[in-house]
Amino acid sequence: MNSNFFAYGCSFTNYDWTTWADIIGSCFYKQEVPKKQFNYGEPGSGNLYSYIKLMETLSKGLITSNDIVVICWTNVRREDRFIKGRWELRGNIFSQNFYPKEFIEKYVDVEGFYIKDLALIYGAKLALEKIGCKYYFISMVPFASPEQYFLKISEYPIMKTYSTLLAQMGPNFYDVS
Repeated sequence: MNSNFFAYGCSFTNYDWTTWADIIGSCFYKQEVPKKQFNYGEPGSGNLYSYIKLMETLSKGLITSNDIVVICWTNVRREDRFIKGRWELRGNIFSQNFYPKEFIEKYVDVEGFYIKDLALIYGAKLALEKIGCKYYFISMVPFASPEQYFLKISEYPIMKTYSTLLAQMGPNFYDVS
């Protein structure tokens, strides 16, 4: 069955050179060649941006039960904002130069990022299950990796709340590279 292919993510998904989405979209597991490819990846974007783009696509009725959706979730330390008619997508909030140090010190909390992002991923899962399409979640880095932030992430209560979701997450580029 021919299907449309939808990809969401950051620069790992859409960049100046060929990405996983370009390769998979051209021949999905060599079994299903998509009718059309849609790549909603955007360099510097985080999980909120990917979720919003997915919701926009769903609200337009573009994804059907025959389609294939792959979302490459990023690390959680990203701040996506729509400001004055455009997206500000700056990648890791701790290594960008858009948000001032005072903003980061006052408003950035890694546990809060996990609370937000895991809820977004769970919401995407529920929405895609309702459509009945094939979907796959992969990630840029492991979500539950303590060394990622030098914190005891496994102790965050939210990690237990979404433990089933995390166990269902597909491969990440950190572990397969």
